[in-house]
Amino acid sequence: MILNIKKSISWKKIFFITLNEERKIVRKEKLAFKNHRCEIELDLIKEKFIYFSNDKNKSQIVVLSTLLDEIELLFNHKTRQYTCYLSIKNHEDYGMIRTIKFEDRNNLSFGRNKSKIVNIYTPSSYDVNKEYGVIFMFDSQNIFDINKFGLYTKNADPYGGWQVEATIENVIKKYNDEYIVVGIDDSDQYRMAELMVHNDDLEFKKEFIDNYGITKKDYSRANLDKFGKFIIETVLTYIENNYKIKKYNIGICGSSAGGNASLYLGMKYPNIFRFIFTFTPAIGFYTDESLINFFKKGINQDMPQPEIYYFQGVNGDLEKLLTFLNTNLVTNLIKAGINKENIITYIEPTAEHNEDAWRYAFNYFMELHSKKSINY
Repeated sequence: MILNIKKSISWKKIFFITLNEERKIVRKEKLAFKNHRCEIELDLIKEKFIYFSNDKNKSQIVVLSTLLDEIELLFNHKTRQYTCYLSIKNHEDYGMIRTIKFEDRNNLSFGRNKSKIVNIYTPSSYDVNKEYGVIFMFDSQNIFDINKFGLYTKNADPYGGWQVEATIENVIKKYNDEYIVVGIDDSDQYRMAELMVHNDDLEFKKEFIDNYGITKKDYSRANLDKFGKFIIETVLTYIENNYKIKKYNIGICGSSAGGNASLYLGMKYPNIFRFIFTFTPAIGFYTDESLINFFKKGINQDMPQPEIYYFQGVNGDLEKLLTFLNTNLVTNLIKAGINKENIITYIEPTAEHNEDAWRYAFNYFMELHSKKSINY
């Protein structure tokens, strides 16, 4: 595979470093630019990640994909970090996004019309006679290419996008593993209330309350349990009635508050969600004991445990805070009874709390999951 590299920074000496799946260096070489551009040939079997360095600073690590066409090296003056802008190959064979407005007065707690916008992506390979895996994703307003959205969708999210459709087509091409993506829009003022937990069994850590002045009263409007019922009773029912799906390959995915929601609902409904993608989840401010007890309730000994894919960055103030709060997350899951082999962790020191990081993590986790799911 040939990767085009463009630089918009003043580095005079730039090294190109690739890593294998175990995060060990495969090669390091100095790039030779001509008119601020160069080309590199990659071996995607051996080389899974890349980053750039001038021996003093380095860019964020990037997960390699067959759809990656060009990387532009930039410098973010606000964060003082070197970053990469990814350009994805222009695929005309992307699938379709159907936008639907669902009403559910029983389970949607907020908004005058008690309605929610849902974007359903069917891949380029879609065939009404075939069965597909399904991924429910939060924050639909920033997971797709805005140009493919339907009638009800608002403007693109200012924080950028995940380019989920590119990853879905990538795993189809590489593994013949096919998915429908059900994106739920959370762009209004009710996002935090819908995606956070108000559960009397979960207790805040004392240091979190002392340092940030947060109490349960601040979460009195939170109603993730009802929002979960909307997903199960209204959206999933619609998907089951209108598409052929593989019920043994349904997942749930989200970042930040959405990462909290995906982990919480994935553990609450293990009979439905067989895999969970939780990116920098805002769940670590609860005490270890209360989290362990909650997770225990979600484990059904009579059925397979869900696969939990957990991503955490370390860079930037917010990501550092969540890293600190989530220190014992994996340990708590194991203490609750989740098999260690079912927890896949990706800790990325260069990643900040943003869509760039989650786009890379989604692509990486989808490849790992697809390798497994094709053997189901």
